[in-house]
Amino acid sequence: MVSKIVDRTLIVRAVPGEDLIVKIEEACKEHGVRLGIVSGIGACDHATVGAYSVRTKEYTAHTFDEEMEILALMGNITTMNGEYYGHMHATLGREDGSVVGGHANELVISATSEVFIQILDGTLDRIRDEEVGLNVLELA
Repeated sequence: MVSKIVDRTLIVRAVPGEDLIVKIEEACKEHGVRLGIVSGIGACDHATVGAYSVRTKEYTAHTFDEEMEILALMGNITTMNGEYYGHMHATLGREDGSVVGGHANELVISATSEVFIQILDGTLDRIRDEEVGLNVLELA
């Protein structure tokens, strides 16, 4: 992974074999990013994405071991209990033109990735909302 800050944007490029989600966290920690907006594209050959059920309060994960385009990676960087918290979703394009996606758990890069994280001033913490079963933004 290589990364650098240009103006108020952290740019991250993971290389083949690296998990992009892990590398985004490492780059944010390295550069001190605690609040930001994530946008990215790339290519992967292993991905785990999921969907959350409010009814069961569980994620269903789906793993794909095939070459896919990362058509869109979007999300945010916040904190929870003062520590890094990344929340990202991915839309992935398959060879046949179909699309899969969801909450991004793993995205192992096959060729390259181009991720831009707009750095925002301040911090925004998350708290646990037991009613929905998720860590939500603390906006009070």
